[in-house]
Amino acid sequence: FQSSGVTGSASIFSGSNFPGSINYSKIYNSQGGYNVPGVGNLTTRGNSDNLGINWGIRIPDYPKVSLQFADGNNESSIFGTDANSQFHTKSFGVGASHMLAGFSLNGGYHYTNTSGLTPSILVDEPSETTHTSSNSVNFGVGRALPLHGTFMATAEHSDITSDAMGERFSGTVDSVGGGVGF
Repeated sequence: FQSSGVTGSASIFSGSNFPGSINYSKIYNSQGGYNVPGVGNLTTRGNSDNLGINWGIRIPDYPKVSLQFADGNNESSIFGTDANSQFHTKSFGVGASHMLAGFSLNGGYHYTNTSGLTPSILVDEPSETTHTSSNSVNFGVGRALPLHGTFMATAEHSDITSDAMGERFSGTVDSVGGGVGF
């Protein structure tokens, strides 16, 4: 294990109406195992870097808004081969919440995009690429009830698209939920 790297985190304007944070890490030569049936355990070495940014808007008497962004990369090689694998992900999200006429309202949007390349380590096998993206929106409502009770309801809609090994998949997931508690 000959790992090195740097990790940093900063909170910005944490006492204000616009708090934020930034996180970053860069790791060199982390080591791991890769188990392939019929081939055995292989040793991998890789580098990764990740960036995360979170920001908020907290103005009194207005909806609270939060923004998130993440970008991550990972590249690794397998000893004894010239095969490299790569993985990249990006995500963005925004959420909002507000109290209105005794109701707690919240909603948001989230986008994720991932891609990967898995090399061929077996003879006559092609490298495999994957690409997946998803878009999700959600909404929730809650309210206090008599007798220390609460009511809540949620709804979410997601669209997913994936390309893997020459196959394409597209789908939609809708979900709803609710509950009452005393």
